[in-house]
Amino acid sequence: MKMKSKFFGNGAKLALAVLAVCGTLFTSCYEKAEVDEATKPAPAKYYIAGTITDATTGQVLTTATVTLGGESVGATFNKEVSYKAEGYSLEVSATGYYTVSKQVYLNQVSDGQTSVATVDVALVSVEATTIPPVVPPTDPKTDVAESEAKALEAKAAEEAKPSTETIKNMWDGATATADEKASLETTKELTGNVTTGTTTAEAQADGSILVTTPFEFANSVKDAAILVPYFYNEGCELIGDVKEVAAPVTRAEGTVSADIQAAFIANAAKALNKNAGFVQKIGYAKISVLSGYGIIGYRVQGQLVSKKLTFLISGKYYEGIVSYQKGVMIYPNYYSHDTHDSHDSHGFNPNAGGGSND
Repeated sequence: MKMKSKFFGNGAKLALAVLAVCGTLFTSCYEKAEVDEATKPAPAKYYIAGTITDATTGQVLTTATVTLGGESVGATFNKEVSYKAEGYSLEVSATGYYTVSKQVYLNQVSDGQTSVATVDVALVSVEATTIPPVVPPTDPKTDVAESEAKALEAKAAEEAKPSTETIKNMWDGATATADEKASLETTKELTGNVTTGTTTAEAQADGSILVTTPFEFANSVKDAAILVPYFYNEGCELIGDVKEVAAPVTRAEGTVSADIQAAFIANAAKALNKNAGFVQKIGYAKISVLSGYGIIGYRVQGQLVSKKLTFLISGKYYEGIVSYQKGVMIYPNYYSHDTHDSHDSHGFNPNAGGGSND
């Protein structure tokens, strides 16, 4: 929501003079005046979260050796890291499985926000029977253009939105630690009823799709930092209909049999080292309060990456678009008690204008 101006006449000139001297209202001026740290957003938080599973069974592969940025982590992990443009290396191996090596990149966010790179990996057994795609998903030819992604927005929002069960589990603290659950109870006492808004999707220039779900509080929280739940999707999902590539252009998309679609997503999942189908996971992030502002809600924004893959199944070529989640960002929404204006943390943070989609 855009900020409404509250400066008039001489007040406007004074405000401009202050900005000219200080550069940014919420950093330099407060630092020089030595005002309490609560007048500034807390530093951005970054995490890399993932689960290592068997691509055939979908079960967590506890025997896997996982190295993230040169450090050993478990088969299920959520590691706090620092932002690095070059990302972090991920190495996953297990006896009897093909090794996976990849680079993990974080979306950069502003102070007061949280960014989580989601890197679930499903290891394929060397004995598993698989059909490789005609063109591997690492080839840029499989990338989806912005125009194609735009046509998938409604489907992406429907597939990636939180289920009723996920929303319940988020606020019940179903997967929370004892400390997280205690903090969550405090959050619910402060916020009152929490309303889940409509999930929307928007295609980006790079072909990815940002899927946003807002959460609105009944009460403005202004006296203490709060812990809030977020969700994300592991695995991969069919976002575009599977169609026979050599079929006449008059053939309707999505008319292939259910067994062909099942075979398609099963093989696409193995090619992407993902499990077939989205499985929603829950995490927790802290939102800090700022002097003069209350927290009125937050947005959970997931980034979906799509790949157009082709497989030879039962003697015919089939094409479809499969998506998986690359990361999730948590953006607080603030309300000014002085000006009665609402701000999302994109416009409020003086250090940056929002997260990168790279």
